[in-house]
Amino acid sequence: MLFRRLPQNTIFGLIYVLPIAVVLAVLPDTILSRYDFTEIASIPGAVFFIGEIAIYSIAAAAITFFTLQNLNGESPSLAAAFQTGILGMLPVYGGMLAYYLGVGIGFALIVIPGIYFMTTYILVTPAIISEDRGVSAAFSRSKALVIGYRWKVLFAVLLVAFLYMVVQFLGLSVFGLMHLVVDTGPLSIAEANAAIPATNAIGAPMSVFSVIFVAALYDEIRRVKEGTSAKDIAAIFD
Repeated sequence: MLFRRLPQNTIFGLIYVLPIAVVLAVLPDTILSRYDFTEIASIPGAVFFIGEIAIYSIAAAAITFFTLQNLNGESPSLAAAFQTGILGMLPVYGGMLAYYLGVGIGFALIVIPGIYFMTTYILVTPAIISEDRGVSAAFSRSKALVIGYRWKVLFAVLLVAFLYMVVQFLGLSVFGLMHLVVDTGPLSIAEANAAIPATNAIGAPMSVFSVIFVAALYDEIRRVKEGTSAKDIAAIFD
């Protein structure tokens, strides 16, 4: 679906680079060249992280709506998708922020809790958008859907994470080599990773793919467990 709807998904992907574009317009590039700017431990990093998730939540809500509609035989417009993204921003923002913080804290606690949290609550955003649930109810809904499929979901999530890392590695490698054109030598992976605009732009396509994947996963699990028909899901958006 990422490639079949490439023009629309390209537009969605631009939203993912919007936060860094706004920051670049306000702050000099020298500030952004320091990787610790995006570390959550720093005050600027925390502000940037919170703002970035706010923008991402609009994109995630819009892509989720667009994907679910397509999976169920509908032909949604970009305008309808963005309208859903804006209207669903607050609950999706709350869900994403809670999800990322939960995963982060879980991984800090000997990794296993983080893996459990990441897998169990991966379907929060689709539950919010498709079923018009609040944040707390969406977390409960995700857990209920994942039960019985936890290992399969974990494998799928890890596979997508691996693909994300491969794309990021290849992208940063190319970016580092391209540095030869304008400077005295190539950049290492670590140096290329410190170039925040580059990492943001390289990761945008995989970010779109990840949201599509989660929406499709939600749709598939819901159909298998509950026998939900296409008309039932489409009716939610009418």
